[in-house]
Amino acid sequence: MNATKDKYVINLLEDDRKVSASSPLKSELDIQYKRWRQWESLNVTISSKNGAIFGCLRKA
Repeated sequence: MNATKDKYVINLLEDDRKVSASSPLKSELDIQYKRWRQWESLNVTISSKNGAIFGCLRKA
């Protein structure tokens, strides 16, 4: 019974270590994803068909 309990404790400690190590990586991933969304939004705007999004800027 003690061996099983020790195994669970070791697994929980390992899980805690993994969560702790992954936290900064998750933060960096969130930052990069936010940047990617901004660039993707600009890409959609810039490459819209016939500049349709910029239609209000054209001279009549």
